[in-house]
Amino acid sequence: MEWMVGKEERDVKEKSRLERLSVKKRIQAAEHQQNACAQKVVEDVAAGIRDSSGKLKGKIIRLQSQAEMTSGSINVAEASHPCRIFKEDLQPDDSQNVGRPRKPENAYQEATLVNWMTPTLWAHIADVTQKVGPGMSPSEIIKELRKLSIALFCKLTSQVIGRWIDHTGERAHWSKNTLKCVAAGNKPGGLTTRVGILVPYPTATAAILTYLHGLRQSSVPLTLSVICDIMIGQLQHLAPTIFKVPSSDGSLLVIMKGNLCWKEDSSKC
Repeated sequence: MEWMVGKEERDVKEKSRLERLSVKKRIQAAEHQQNACAQKVVEDVAAGIRDSSGKLKGKIIRLQSQAEMTSGSINVAEASHPCRIFKEDLQPDDSQNVGRPRKPENAYQEATLVNWMTPTLWAHIADVTQKVGPGMSPSEIIKELRKLSIALFCKLTSQVIGRWIDHTGERAHWSKNTLKCVAAGNKPGGLTTRVGILVPYPTATAAILTYLHGLRQSSVPLTLSVICDIMIGQLQHLAPTIFKVPSSDGSLLVIMKGNLCWKEDSSKC
């Protein structure tokens, strides 16, 4: 009986010793972490990332900074929207004096949002997803993508990928909307709200095309002045209101020196 009591006391003492040892290790680990953080703050102050009080100077995204050093001058968002630059290349220069001049506030600006569904980027995302496995963990996908290329995927987050995944059913899979966007690829989304000036006048447009096509069939040389005269005549006859109704920005289509041009307020074309 005394032996059993002595054993219990030894067990209690051993348990107490182990607990004290565990607490001591946790305290040492916490002190080590605090020292490491303090040393990191000192290094950041020396590097100019923090001020003298230890506060960060603004918002610093280390991953993005690393991506900028890696990618150089590559704009991933702009590269993921190739149709934008194609449309810009089709715009006439202001020096050519063709069409309505572009206002300074409408000058071309590079894209800021990345189209992750473009074939170039989605190919990497699809390959990494297969490696991650059927669970399709967004955090694991992000981790593997950034191992592949920080420059390309520094702005992609696990929350965004999580919205692409449909977890209904037995296995996770890409949602229908995601697959629809992937199928669209580089095609721009949304609705086209800009229309040509002749769209509201289909009768006049058809007459102009028929007239020009007939002259072409007859081997009559079509110069710009001839085409312009035909358009002016048909518009004055079939759509005279086109010269009276201003556009959305207040400019008006007028005839000056036998040419069609835009007149904004009282300025000359």
